[in-house]
Amino acid sequence: MARDRAKTEARILAAIGDLLVEPAGFRGLGVNAVADRAKVDKVLIYRYFDGFPGALAAYGAGADLWPGADEVLGDGGREDDLAAVLGRLVTGYLAALRKRPATLEIMAWEACERNPLTDAVRAARKQWERDVTERVFKNRKVPARIDIQAVLAILAAAVDSLAVRGRVQADCNGVPLDDETGWQRIDDAIRQILDGAMLKAAGRS
Repeated sequence: MARDRAKTEARILAAIGDLLVEPAGFRGLGVNAVADRAKVDKVLIYRYFDGFPGALAAYGAGADLWPGADEVLGDGGREDDLAAVLGRLVTGYLAALRKRPATLEIMAWEACERNPLTDAVRAARKQWERDVTERVFKNRKVPARIDIQAVLAILAAAVDSLAVRGRVQADCNGVPLDDETGWQRIDDAIRQILDGAMLKAAGRS
């Protein structure tokens, strides 16, 4: 019996993930849609997860929703050049998000409402920010003339928006989002912004 329950729970959680990445995205999610996709009676969602919010929370707890610092930085986190490390950080972050269509859909949902799944992404993001801050800034000096926290906040917001838009739109301001050449241009622009900001902060512009 316990094994049957575990299999049913797994099917329900898999159904949530499958529905998230379909064209309707989070708008297609609901207890009836999940039950239909999992081929279970919706009563089981209430019985096993105490309702649909509980199922969303369980999916968020078990899914690979957010990259770790190692995935984003790789060996680049050991470079001495802060601008280069930050470039690797932001472009690596963008690449990692693009590999997670379910996460991007949850991020789009987050802009509309709060629920256990958007809370899971928010918590994962906060932990990631703490991990990255520890790794990138622990032994590196940031020029006093730059508010690096604000700069990274702006870049992260831009990256979040572009990654989410890339799921449903072909371009942004003429830069293609359905072609890797467009994403390479965005990567190059991120590095140019960071290089320029660091040079200006160092008084070399």
